[in-house]
Amino acid sequence: MKKVILAVMVFFTQLFLWSTVALPVFADDICNESGAQYEMRMTYISSYSCNLDIDSSGVASLFGSLKGKPGVNNAYVKVTLQKKVANIWVNISAWEDMGGRTATVNETYSVSHGTYRIHFQGSAGNESVEDYSSNKTY
Repeated sequence: MKKVILAVMVFFTQLFLWSTVALPVFADDICNESGAQYEMRMTYISSYSCNLDIDSSGVASLFGSLKGKPGVNNAYVKVTLQKKVANIWVNISAWEDMGGRTATVNETYSVSHGTYRIHFQGSAGNESVEDYSSNKTY
């Protein structure tokens, strides 16, 4: 009886360990901490990056860029500045760029005190990416 209980315990322990290894890992805020460029394993999108900074004067610098793979001529980027109001993210302003292999938004915007983030959307071919920057407080 002890051997059966031990075998069952070993089985469930191994099952637990295997399931934790096989679980998918989701990256949260993939492009927000450093504004680094991320390589994509997609057919039409080669890479994208986005970043939000707010200086001590309240000037927000918003950046979003998407690069298509060779042959792409319809890259698109939309960067939306959002402000957190009563635990709800409210759209403040948005900028877009499209056409060619690369689309880039590089803008500044004066903000009042509060917490902000960027909602990044991009596409090329029939593929799209969507992301959020890290929150920045002014």
